[in-house]
Amino acid sequence: MCYSALLHGYCKEGKIEDALRACREMVAQGIDMDLVCYGILIDGTLKQHDTRRLLVLLKEMDDQGLSPDNVIYTSMIAANSKVGNLREAFGLWDIMIGEGCIPNVVTYTALINGLCKAGFIDKAELLCKEMLVSNLLPNQITYGCFIDQLAEEGNLDKAVELHNAIVKGVLANTVTYNILIRGFCKLGRLEEAMELLVGMADNGILPDCITYSTIIYEHCRRGSLHEAIRLWDSMLNKGIMPDTLAYNFLIHGCCVAGELNKAFELRDDMFRRSVKPSKVTHDILARGNHLKNSYENVDQ
Repeated sequence: MCYSALLHGYCKEGKIEDALRACREMVAQGIDMDLVCYGILIDGTLKQHDTRRLLVLLKEMDDQGLSPDNVIYTSMIAANSKVGNLREAFGLWDIMIGEGCIPNVVTYTALINGLCKAGFIDKAELLCKEMLVSNLLPNQITYGCFIDQLAEEGNLDKAVELHNAIVKGVLANTVTYNILIRGFCKLGRLEEAMELLVGMADNGILPDCITYSTIIYEHCRRGSLHEAIRLWDSMLNKGIMPDTLAYNFLIHGCCVAGELNKAFELRDDMFRRSVKPSKVTHDILARGNHLKNSYENVDQ
């Protein structure tokens, strides 16, 4: 039996107790726990924010003469960066380097992500330059951290400038485009969001449901239901499957525009495509129905 694959499966589903039980069975059969097994357990433990168990696992490793490798350190750094605990993340970084573990692109990107989300773009840029000095090239995720934060701050000119640079370097992808499109829509700059949608095709990058639903939502918010439906049809024609959120956006737009029949047609279409309506879906339709009845009572 491949225990590492079994542990990974358990941890991925959040079944840490099952993973630990499998470890005990493994040890009972005379199979020693190695860094790979501990790395999987520690990653799963970090995702559950179980500090006590993390410390127990690290002590077990130490008792067996095992030291964390760069995979384990990167998991711990990423977990702390994600929740904004940068002091702890940089403390682990220092210990990692002190023990001779060399940070890789994933390690750098984890710290850069934490710095960007905390608003320390300048420090993140310095860390990115340090990457380059270490002969490590930033990847799509690294650049996405910068673009996401710049867009969040409304600094879309700089975000677009960076995005254009990575397009030339063939590093742009659907995620980086979606970040920018969301940023432009958030600021009400719909025309520029549409230009990016067209630009995706020109650069051979396929839009996804998130791309379309973001722009559809903005059209609905403006009351441009016709444009929203046109985009919806374009999405379907490209074979892109809408999710519940996408349906909710358009159903809401239809209800607000008084197109209740179209809204219920979309609800029925969800069932046909095996997309489960959420409580929000039902609430939107109920409000739409109530609004229609209110208008009819006023007319009478």
